[in-house]
Amino acid sequence: MSLATPRKHADIPDEILTRLRRIVIGLLTIGLAVSAGWLGIILGPHMGKILLTAAAIVLLWALVISVVDFFRSS
Repeated sequence: MSLATPRKHADIPDEILTRLRRIVIGLLTIGLAVSAGWLGIILGPHMGKILLTAAAIVLLWALVISVVDFFRSS
């Protein structure tokens, strides 16, 4: 049983590769922008709660660090 030799792809010109790369980057950018918009619409009403929770977590972390540092230094 012989193994088939892999076919070699034809060399694609650099200008076509550049054009394809730009198309892919453009489509990805548009896709990410649309996704971010939908995410903003979905999370918009809850954004205040999310930001408040994030701020509380950061402040709690800072409080714990301050308390540990206070008792270590005394």
